Amino acid sequence: MQKRRRRFLSKFLKEYFMRRKWLSVLAVLVGLSLVTARTEAGMIAYDLDLQDAGGSMVTGTSSLAPPVSVAVGETLTLETSFFPDQHLKINGAGSTESLFLGLSENSTAFSSISDVTVTLLGFSGTNGASNTYIATLATSPGYGNMLGVVLSDFLNDDQIISFTGYKVEFKVNSLNPSPHSYQYGTLMATSAVVAVPEPSTYAMFGIGVLALGLGMFWKSRRQGEIAVA
Repeated sequence: MQKRRRRFLSKFLKEYFMRRKWLSVLAVLVGLSLVTARTEAGMIAYDLDLQDAGGSMVTGTSSLAPPVSVAVGETLTLETSFFPDQHLKINGAGSTESLFLGLSENSTAFSSISDVTVTLLGFSGTNGASNTYIATLATSPGYGNMLGVVLSDFLNDDQIISFTGYKVEFKVNSLNPSPHSYQYGTLMATSAVVAVPEPSTYAMFGIGVLALGLGMFWKSRRQGEIAVA
């Protein structure tokens, strides 16, 4: 089972990086999120714009300006919110689901981590699914340009989860070279889709805004008439 999971994760990561060149071009066209990383006391905060990458794969990449410098022994906290109205939905049925939450860079710096806590924010789940995952020892992905947490096959077949952001805490056990700078906040998920409000929700919102605008218009007009009289 462990070998199957490792093969699946390796294949997943390879597919992601094969697609990344094209996803980067698309991100430039649609407007890649550019934020200033907040790094007070090991806190790194950024927003993610999730994208359906096809094949039940979802990715999110946010450029960090300036890049974040990380060294061995540091404890990091990554706190992320998805763009407004975005929910990441992951289904435990079928093929093995996986979720990577962390930092990435174009260069190489192999790493290992420990004391991991993952908390999914804005969470809802079915059949007892949890929003919190804890591990005393974990390893980063097999590719050296990534630093973070991988959850693999973490849901039962009858569980579905949805969340709007996450908080990840971990200690950097090893990093070569150290310190090393990371330029991107990154999410990758399989067996996943980006859930957004139904068109009817937007329609009702638009009707509400229109009604509010008309009400303010008639109120101001009536007040003007009273003032003239």
